[in-house]
Parts: sequence; structure tokens; C-alpha cells
Amino acid sequence: MRFLRYRFPAPLAILILLLFVTWAGVRNLNINTIWYDEWYSLYYAGAAPNYGPISITQTVDRALQYNEYNPPGYYVALNLWGQVAGWTPFVARTFSLLMGVMAVAVIYRLGCLMAGKLAGLGAAFALGISAFFLHQLTELRMYTLFPLLVALTLLAYWQFTYRKPSWPNALFFFGSLLALLYVHYMALPLVITLGLYHLLVAPKNRRWWMITLVAVLCGLLYLPWLGVAFGALGVVSGESSRNFYASAALTLINNVLTQFSNGAVPLLVILGWYALRSGRRNILFAFGLLIGTFAVVLLINERLHFIGIARYLLGLWPVLALVVGLGIVQMQRFKLRPLLLVAVWCVA
Repeated sequence: MRFLRYRFPAPLAILILLLFVTWAGVRNLNINTIWYDEWYSLYYAGAAPNYGPISITQTVDRALQYNEYNPPGYYVALNLWGQVAGWTPFVARTFSLLMGVMAVAVIYRLGCLMAGKLAGLGAAFALGISAFFLHQLTELRMYTLFPLLVALTLLAYWQFTYRKPSWPNALFFFGSLLALLYVHYMALPLVITLGLYHLLVAPKNRRWWMITLVAVLCGLLYLPWLGVAFGALGVVSGESSRNFYASAALTLINNVLTQFSNGAVPLLVILGWYALRSGRRNILFAFGLLIGTFAVVLLINERLHFIGIARYLLGLWPVLALVVGLGIVQMQRFKLRPLLLVAVWCVA
């Protein structure tokens, strides 16, 4: 801790990490041609000159017309980005890079609020060196915006519930949660778990009622899209190939943990074990979200058999990063030199 405090200040450490993440993305922004899924992103967003420009309403209409398997939030955001920055593959992919860098910064802030700067640095490090996450920085898809919105939603919730119960923070939570719901359907398991945490664990006071009203309002604004969501679910469940692509429960869990930790699952387990020694509030929040979301996902997959790849669960990356940050703090308290474990993780 002394090393971090005096010789390597936390702001400098997070700056270096953000520069590394930016470099890792920029160097690969233009090495691949546009592939199948990216083409759909450009089409739905109305990329000029071939598929647009089109309005935001037309972007939503395209997603509806072609039974897109994702909500229109990402395509709307990409539409706005393209109108401002341009539509070359390099520039369009830069949007994903920007969202990914912001996700690392936000998870740092959340870790700091929960358990101090070391937790924030640990969480940001875990997210920022995840090779699977870094790969998404160069994809014209929603898989960096998704974890960013998860991190923003959790930050807003924690800040409002346990720090500053102000209306600006309530609006922050409202915007983050609503955007998250409209970016990826696999956000629903995490949102359901957060709702259960709020009902069962969060302190029941005036803050609780305020955040409940905000969440209910978000739910009401999502209702118009529920029919479309069930329609997409029906299309997916009716595909004959879904059983081929779906993963068994243990396989899916192993894939997520392996992809997040760059294959260093034993190190992740060690850090998770020490994270269980954190304060009760931190344990219930981080592990409750992690275990609860996994449980909801596995129940859905057991019934519908369509989840087979880890990128659909990238919303869990910020939660796993929090577990790492909390574990590093506890290892430091036990004088176990977590930086050595971090170094081994980097080598692995």
C-alpha cells in the first residue's frame, strides 16, 4: 500500500491503465474488414453513404422490421456517433473503444466508493487487462457499451443508496438503467438480480423509496418494447440450431471465468476467496449480483437453450472486476502482497 500511496499515486496508475487500454484498442481498429455482425450494426444505424443517413426513428424501425435479436439502443447511439464523427470503419469502431475506456474508468470509481482506491485500481486492472474485453474494443457491436452501462448503473445505485441521495443521482440512475435495458436483452438477468438485492438487502428508508420509484418508471418506459423482446425470444427459441450452440451450466460458468481472467481462473478464485472477507455490505452487493445473475442466466438457458458464448454475458465483467478489487484490498490487509499476484496474472 505504501508503494501505491507514495511512489505510484492512484491517479497516475489509473491514467497509465487507461492509456494502455486505449493503445490496445487503437492498434487494432483497422486490421480487420467489416464482418457479418458488424455489417448489421452499420445497416441498422444507417451508415452513410450506403445505408443512410437515416433518423433515429428509422433506426428503431429497421431493428423492428428485421426482427433484430437486440434492442435498438446501441444502434441509436451508433447513429448519433456516425452523424458527428463519420462512418469509416476506423471511426465507427472508435465508438466501441471509447465506451470500453470509459467502462474501465467507471469501474475504478465504483471500486473507490465501495472500498477505497486500491479496490478501484484492482477492479479497473482486472477489467482493463481482460483480453476478451480488449478484443471487444475493436468490434462494431454493443459489447463495450453493455458493460459500461452496467458499471454506470451500479455506480449510480451505490452512490444514491449509500452515499448521496440527491435528485441528480436519481436522474443518473434513471438514465443508466433505462439505457442498459435498451442495449442488450441479457441485461435483464442482472437488472432482476439488482432488483432482488434492492428488495431484500438495501436499507428501507426514504432513499429506498426514491430509487424504487425511479426503477418503476424505467420499467414503465420499457413496457412498450416488451412485446418485441418476447417476439425475439420466440424466434430464438424456435431455431433448431439453438441446442447446438447452447452451453451446459458448468461449461458456461467456466467459459465466463476463463475469458474474464485470461485463463487464470485459480488466481481469480483466490482473489474471490479473500473478497469474501470484505464487509457485509460489499459481499452482499458484489457476490449477490454475481451469483444471482448467474443463477437467472442458467435458469433461462436451461429452459431456452440459446446462451453459448461468453460475450452475451459481458455485463458480468464489471461485477467480476469488483470481486477482484475487493479481494486485492483484503489480501493487502493480511499483508499478502497482492501486487505479486497481479504480476502473475499479467504474465498468465
